[in-house]
Amino acid sequence: MANILRSRFYQLLGNEVDSVMGYNDTNEFTFFIGMIIYVNDWPKNSQRAPYTGLGTILSIKKDKYNRDVFEVTTLDGKYIEEVPFGVVTIPTESDFVNVSDRCYQTWKKQQLPNVRAKVLKGLDSIIWDRSFVWNMCNRADFGQQAKILNSLRWEFTEELLFLLMSNGRLTHPFGEKQWCSLSVNLTISCLHLIADSLLLCTDKNVVCQRLLGSARDAVNSLSDIINKKTNTSTDQASLIDKLAFVEEDCSDSDRVVVVESVEVNRTSIDDMKGHILDKEWYIIHQIVLVVHPIASLIDWGSADGTLYSIEKLCETISLDKEAPYISYYKSKTREWKPLL
Repeated sequence: MANILRSRFYQLLGNEVDSVMGYNDTNEFTFFIGMIIYVNDWPKNSQRAPYTGLGTILSIKKDKYNRDVFEVTTLDGKYIEEVPFGVVTIPTESDFVNVSDRCYQTWKKQQLPNVRAKVLKGLDSIIWDRSFVWNMCNRADFGQQAKILNSLRWEFTEELLFLLMSNGRLTHPFGEKQWCSLSVNLTISCLHLIADSLLLCTDKNVVCQRLLGSARDAVNSLSDIINKKTNTSTDQASLIDKLAFVEEDCSDSDRVVVVESVEVNRTSIDDMKGHILDKEWYIIHQIVLVVHPIASLIDWGSADGTLYSIEKLCETISLDKEAPYISYYKSKTREWKPLL
């Protein structure tokens, strides 16, 4: 929400966006020539004639302590030099009682950058408070809280999917023409893992290990299906169905599974007996191409891949990192930047 509001705020500022840059980290205004200020009399030991009121800065210089010293003209045209920084403040609304409307409107325009800077500061201060989720988890009526947490998880998941799709990293998620059931379940599992990590501010090391673990479990499931595919039981047909998806040139009712000769030989479930599945194809196209885009959401904070890299993913699932298509895919994703 904060990012969306900030982006919209910059759009509204348009060419005036630079006007917010005159403020320091404490939200104090950087005094400038032509600015209307309020002079709060002089120190007690000063020999000057007393003066309290509005004035306009004519020039600015520094004293020996590197503090601002101003030359000021008052509203009635008098000139004051050597006005120390310590007696100058930003005017308030009450300081403009019985002052011309023109002077007041000039001051209001000068305050716009200050107001805008405060808005941006406020947006910067909006951060997710993980104690909200922890407090929900510790509530006695956890049944209701679990429903809320699941709704939050799916809200985060939808945002993650939007980021992946809008940046061209994951196409047609859950589409039956591209992803098998095993892959769809893996997608949901990984997205929920990232969503939970954002909700609970989980350590990145833990997130990485869980992502890699999900990929490894999917590969193990794939191996189990392949090793048992020659069985003729009903249960075995159900296992094979986990690898089935709709082929592009078939009707939606036809389910197909990729077999040994990927380029030229595809077959329906009914004709599976005796065929050898192309395990490497499935690992790359149904597991790596799911896990790696989702992992690319995270800034792992290390260019050398000590936490996560596609090479580490391949090592975890026992896939040759030089396998066909992997080299092409690595070159395609090399310039990907974290999206969170």
